[in-house]
Amino acid sequence: GVRPAGYAGAGACGGESLRQGVGRLPAVGHRGAVHHDTAQHRVRVGDGILYAAASNTRPITRNQFGQSPLYIFSSDGIWAMEVANDGSYSVRQSVSRDVCKNIKSITPIDSAVLFTTERGIMMLSGTDTQCISEPINTNTPFNILSLGNTLRTYLADNDYKMLDIVPFSTFIRNCQIIYDYVDQLLIVFSEKCGYAYVYSIEEKKWSLIESKLLYAVNSYPEAWAVEKDKETLSIVNFSDVAIDNTPVKGMLVSRPLKLEAPDILKT
Repeated sequence: GVRPAGYAGAGACGGESLRQGVGRLPAVGHRGAVHHDTAQHRVRVGDGILYAAASNTRPITRNQFGQSPLYIFSSDGIWAMEVANDGSYSVRQSVSRDVCKNIKSITPIDSAVLFTTERGIMMLSGTDTQCISEPINTNTPFNILSLGNTLRTYLADNDYKMLDIVPFSTFIRNCQIIYDYVDQLLIVFSEKCGYAYVYSIEEKKWSLIESKLLYAVNSYPEAWAVEKDKETLSIVNFSDVAIDNTPVKGMLVSRPLKLEAPDILKT
């Protein structure tokens, strides 16, 4: 396994065990036999601070699957580790200059690894990174109550529940990501907010749901999480959600458009 030098825990770095040490871990990791702390069991990863590690299931280059099976997240970017002939790890190359700002968001999926940066939610596959949250990245979220007092009164009279939407950059500072392998969905939530974003990997579209989630459970290929309703904790399995056909109230708000001229004031 790989772990930062000076870290007392055993096994691979990443997850809960590393969160206590963010900001204090040097850019040196142990490799191979972690119980023998000698120079030959150390490998230097960049010049920054090590944050976490995640498995890589996508080849860095063609026909080299499995040669770089580990990503190391650090304060100076993301590095790919390769396996040497003796079975130990060594640094192969820097694959991205993106710096993860929230290690709780690091989530491996089938062919990529997800993480958050100042730019938004990034997807790293091989050596390619893309921001998948650009359609919803905004520091001025839409507030339906801004449409006027008449609408506010209507919503209050019909028992609509309003969600307090915060800027997306604020939301992802403490977010976690659940990967629903069965339905190919990503559930992005924060325990500080009463809603969660849902991203369809197949359709590449975002939606919003109500959320009471506290934290995700490592249960791949199932998508489990713990939610809190008042004082009651319960397990939610997003991979096995029963379809509820009960009618619910909804409202569709569009941009201004002119019906006689479909190309005017319409996107």
